[in-house]
Amino acid sequence: MSLLSTTGSTDTAVVILRTKETNPRGETVYREVDRVLINGRLQPSTSADVERLQGTGVALTEVVRFITDGSDFPGDHNSLVEVDGKTYTLQGAPERRRASRMTSRVIVRLIARSQTDRW
Repeated sequence: MSLLSTTGSTDTAVVILRTKETNPRGETVYREVDRVLINGRLQPSTSADVERLQGTGVALTEVVRFITDGSDFPGDHNSLVEVDGKTYTLQGAPERRRASRMTSRVIVRLIARSQTDRW
């Protein structure tokens, strides 16, 4: 069995699929379309994430990675992700790794929605 095997994933996330719309006043609003359950693992940010986000105003304690258990991530940049009662937004595009069936996974970087910017 591979060290990267994601069988036995411990976290279940709810991906809230949303679409961006413009209301009659010209404001951008998001409308919830669907909710999808997905299994995976929630991990703290890595040193690469720390270097990438340095100086952007994001608190690094609020950045996590969600690694799926081989299935594709159903969301896009408009989606929200809820894990253990905490809501996250996506940061960047999902990273798909498809080396083999045993090690295939999708890595999604998430930022806590309650995070306030320093700007």
